[in-house]
Amino acid sequence: MKRALGLLAFAVGGVAGCGDGIATPDAPPSPAATRDGRWLQDVDYMTAQLERLHPNLFFQTPRADFLAAAQQLKDDVPRLPDHQVAVGLMRLAALPGDAHTAVQFWALGFHRLPLRFTRLPDGFYVVAAEASLTDAQGARLVAVGDVTAAALEAGAARLVSHENDAWLRNQVPDLLSLTEILFSLGATPSLEGARVWLQQPAGALVSLDLPARTSPVPLTTVTAAAGAPLPLHEQRTNEHYWMTPIDGTRALYVQYNRCQDGGEPFQAFAGRIFRLLDGGSVDRLIVDVRHNGGGDSEVDNALIEGLQGRAAWRSRGRVLCLTGTATFSSAMWTAHDLQRAGAVLVGSATGGKPNSYGNIRYLTLPNSLVSVSYSTRHYRLIEGSDPPSLVPDVPVEPTIADLRAGRDPVLEAALRFVP
Repeated sequence: MKRALGLLAFAVGGVAGCGDGIATPDAPPSPAATRDGRWLQDVDYMTAQLERLHPNLFFQTPRADFLAAAQQLKDDVPRLPDHQVAVGLMRLAALPGDAHTAVQFWALGFHRLPLRFTRLPDGFYVVAAEASLTDAQGARLVAVGDVTAAALEAGAARLVSHENDAWLRNQVPDLLSLTEILFSLGATPSLEGARVWLQQPAGALVSLDLPARTSPVPLTTVTAAAGAPLPLHEQRTNEHYWMTPIDGTRALYVQYNRCQDGGEPFQAFAGRIFRLLDGGSVDRLIVDVRHNGGGDSEVDNALIEGLQGRAAWRSRGRVLCLTGTATFSSAMWTAHDLQRAGAVLVGSATGGKPNSYGNIRYLTLPNSLVSVSYSTRHYRLIEGSDPPSLVPDVPVEPTIADLRAGRDPVLEAALRFVP
């Protein structure tokens, strides 16, 4: 086996670890009689349990600083509405600097604006919106209310448990569509909506007063709004893994979206890959982990071991791995293992850090029922250095023009690569 233990992901739908001998959370206290008392219990419970259960919670932030932040949140509870106490818990969980130890904010029932942002090298852009919001599609975020995009990014970064800038680029855009977050940053006075200032592609500045929703609404992507076809990597993101030959090439494209077995066990899926590779119908393998937030790091053993046993497929340029900011936890391990087997990495830096804490479990705060993930052990993939991310051999950053046109410059770069 290529790894002794699995690294389990912190991601939407992430899988909790279940290693032997790992301590479990203490029994919760009996609920306090008052609203403030119950929140104080939750802060105390989270603080004490993370310190007890995490293998090294204070590896970056001193214990005194963490406890002082917890006390400040407790002091603020009487004047904060419930949703702002929840935001305070996010900030507290982010303070240790472990990306796997975090409040599961997507389960908090926050209000969401009817659009979605992404972080590109030159700013935040609207990449999906309600069908009626045609003025928003492909526009760059300038401000929300009176707060600039740069200030929003800096404020939201303090709410994200992270170990590198790549994971911030992945996580912050989602926070900027949540009015509870925008409220905490002084960008809106209400949870019911926000005024969003956008710069359209032609340069015009527009403001939109957007209502917030408590349940998801259908969004149209900027690609679909422009009438362009979805790029290959966006077509089947709901599947754990799949493959297809790329027309006009001798490349086999494999998208690996979740480090979990699907309806077809991954070992059988890998067997089909190698029948194609061994049969001579393809001469290049492209493995895409840009949408993979992790899971069980042992799932892809059959792929890695199969490549390790085929010397011809370890020649530089025969295998390429596409990475991005959403490549996290076990998926980052996949990219690293492929690189060690000779693959060329193409794309952007991974959201996952090679040497980091992981193998997560969850605790539930007794009164608010907020779920908090926490790491249970440390992993080291790279000896002699401690890089924040896996950095691609061929860096490629899509632009908003690429997204609008349905182009995939990362895949295009992989297909053009010459050793």
